[in-house]
Amino acid sequence: MHNTCFNCDGSDLSTLYAAPAFDSSRAQSTAVFNISRCRACQLVNTTEASQKQVSSAYHTEYYGSPSSKFTSSIEFVLSLSTLARAKGMIRHWRKGRPITDQPSVLDIGCGRGHLLNAFKTCGASVLGLEREEFPDNGAANQFIEVGAIGDPQYHDRKFDIIVIWHVLEHMENHEQLLDEVTKHLSDKGILVVAVPNFGSLQQRLFSKHWFHLDLPRHLVHFESEWLERRLLERSYKIERKSHIDLLQNTFGFIQSTMNTITAHSQNDYYRILKHSRKRSTGSFIAMFGWSVFSIAVLPFALIDSALGAALGRGATVQFVARLEAGK
Repeated sequence: MHNTCFNCDGSDLSTLYAAPAFDSSRAQSTAVFNISRCRACQLVNTTEASQKQVSSAYHTEYYGSPSSKFTSSIEFVLSLSTLARAKGMIRHWRKGRPITDQPSVLDIGCGRGHLLNAFKTCGASVLGLEREEFPDNGAANQFIEVGAIGDPQYHDRKFDIIVIWHVLEHMENHEQLLDEVTKHLSDKGILVVAVPNFGSLQQRLFSKHWFHLDLPRHLVHFESEWLERRLLERSYKIERKSHIDLLQNTFGFIQSTMNTITAHSQNDYYRILKHSRKRSTGSFIAMFGWSVFSIAVLPFALIDSALGAALGRGATVQFVARLEAGK
């Protein structure tokens, strides 16, 4: 069991609350983990999780197939959102550059490679890195490799855009990862980081039922100010900080509400929406019921998203950072 801080290795932890593993259902024995704040460095950690529990949480259903993870309508919305995100990152990188310039992109924790495909559509050269549990899908992953940016084969590689999109919270060596990507960022390149925001209104409202805890896969839980300080310490200039992510924030509110109602079965709706999940009459009825419920909750989710963005307390936070000249 891991019971020390992933940032400073301190053992002086203050338990905030206990929360369940979010892949558990009523039919399973529910593992419980502590959410604890380090008194020394103030980082919030997941404790009481074994390495075996964490590794087994990265299963095939978690990643999905190369073609799809969710139902077709959701996949369509996600593809549009992902393409818009890639175009936005390229526009930001191109500031002051010829419009014909094409970036090299590294996506760490790239999953099925949908963001990489979007970058390729825009003309970028791409590389994605994934953890060892990532399923081997052969030719579909021709630009995805299992490994870490600190591995010897990437020693001399430089990238114009490095993306760590909802990945840093999965890393027990997140400080080392930030140091490594800094070495591999090209001149005037940008680092894009997105994480759930533990300091959000949503987390305070839902606590142990908050969708974005994603236990036990999320080992650390960042508050936006904490992570921003870590970027500034590495001589990054924060060029954009945003708490707006309509899909992540609104769904997080909806699923967290459902988790609160069905306290002994977390993320039911999320699991039902996955394309790889076997369908039954019961699951179709549950999907319909939860979908109706989600429509009723949506106005409150939008209010939460708007308030979070206005107050800097959104459920997620995204940074676009560039190394300051001469650093």
